Amino acid sequence: MRHLGQADSRVLLGERGWYFLNSRKLKNRAVGVYVDHERVDKWLDRILRVHAVVASHGRRFVFFSAPDKATIYPEFLPARIGFETARQESLDVLLGKLRKRGIFSVDLRPAIQAHKTVGPLYYKADTHWNRLGALVVYNQIVTELGLDDAAVAIDEVFTGFVIGPRESDLPPMIGDEESALERIPRFIQNKFLCHNQQKFDIDPHSGAYKLVSIDPSRPPYPFSRVLMVGDSFSLTLEDLMVCLAGEYLWIHHRELDSVPSIIEAFDPDLVLMEVVERLFY
Repeated sequence: MRHLGQADSRVLLGERGWYFLNSRKLKNRAVGVYVDHERVDKWLDRILRVHAVVASHGRRFVFFSAPDKATIYPEFLPARIGFETARQESLDVLLGKLRKRGIFSVDLRPAIQAHKTVGPLYYKADTHWNRLGALVVYNQIVTELGLDDAAVAIDEVFTGFVIGPRESDLPPMIGDEESALERIPRFIQNKFLCHNQQKFDIDPHSGAYKLVSIDPSRPPYPFSRVLMVGDSFSLTLEDLMVCLAGEYLWIHHRELDSVPSIIEAFDPDLVLMEVVERLFY
């Protein structure tokens, strides 16, 4: 794989072969900027708009942010990138403003950090968490919702890692089409997957889709319908989030203007909104 490290590259090569997206967050940190108040307020307004619609229908709303890989694994960043973990950052400011307004928000960073000893939770050559990381995230969300019975015990389903090639999103950004060798988590599938489901594409342009349970023997779900407004990180949660409802609908947060009509038609019991951390910079 190509080894890049220029400050203006779209991709940074860190220690031990870890790749990082050279996001606005890292570029801001390089010049000592840890909070982008303009972007925080922009996203605060968007989240409040979604929350207002959900609240008007008397439904539950939960916001969470997918931490950047650099937030979870700063030890693998290039040595020249400053990373003072004690500093308040954009995500801290946003979560504080949401909580002051009484909006249910989940900070995933402590739970993910606490599980790093189990093994890598993000892929080395990709921006996203792996399936083990997704499981940690899911468990944290359902626990904070008070749904302990919906959590999946990691030690009962996780069987370890295998090393193999995997197509990732970062190497192609620098012209490297070779698949990276990754530690890929493995699970006891019949315990990891909650049930059989059927997928329906709702809008090919936006990527919106719906999952419907086709397992009549499954015990009752905590919710009838769950709506996820998110990005590519929440896509990796689908086979876990369907543990919560007989119907699960995912739309991208780019489609915020369509949220009111979707809530009116889909009538979800629970609406989750996920935004990757780097967008707050």
